[in-house]
Amino acid sequence: MNKSIFVEKSNLPTSDVSELIVSGRYKFVIDELKRLGISLIEANELSKVCGAEKYHADISAIHLCNDNLLVAKNNTLLADKLSSLGYNVSLSGKIISGKYPSCTALNAVLLGDKMICRALSIDDKLMEYCKTNSIKIISVKQGYARCSTAVVAESAVITSDSGIYKACIENSIDVLKIESGYIEIEGYDYGFIGGSCGKLSNDILAFCGDIKAHKNYNNMKTFALNYGVNLISLSNKNLFDVGGFIPTKQEETY
Repeated sequence: MNKSIFVEKSNLPTSDVSELIVSGRYKFVIDELKRLGISLIEANELSKVCGAEKYHADISAIHLCNDNLLVAKNNTLLADKLSSLGYNVSLSGKIISGKYPSCTALNAVLLGDKMICRALSIDDKLMEYCKTNSIKIISVKQGYARCSTAVVAESAVITSDSGIYKACIENSIDVLKIESGYIEIEGYDYGFIGGSCGKLSNDILAFCGDIKAHKNYNNMKTFALNYGVNLISLSNKNLFDVGGFIPTKQEETY
């Protein structure tokens, strides 16, 4: 059995992912990830959050770097689970609750020395982490910044959000803008691209459902291949926004 190490940079595994955080609600995604041999840390619901977001991992937690995670202070079940597995867990200053945008305090995208987020909504502990580590805050109107952004590489993302698209261009982040829709979610007309996927290695971006069925698939495929990244589908179901998954451990390479 290969030894696992912590993913050094948030969203950016450099080898095959061996452990990740994912919503515990969507069995069809859990089964596919387990089939790939990945250990899963299932995020439970945040009862104080309105809507399907209450089940999403990217509402309850954000991976900062290495073994460090920031978890909603009212999700003690997830925090205790992570701590028992050897992670260094800090609790948010805010209780993550209510409707959008108040529930998006941890829904940010870390990209190396940058973070895309709705600064007005972000938890003080996360802002403090960025300040301490000289991470540039790129503020956008979209509170669901993480949900809305598929991370391809440290300086490359995919989004349907016009504000995120513009902000990326202004901050030297390569970005592909796609059309909204074609992604299912409970209780809403459509979900977001970032909530339907996550990286499973340096060169694999995996989707919850069939990415080939998305209208902009060919553009996404070409864009990702520019960075040596392949798009894979975890099933032949319709694309579904599950709150993405958060890679936290990867196989050690020699």
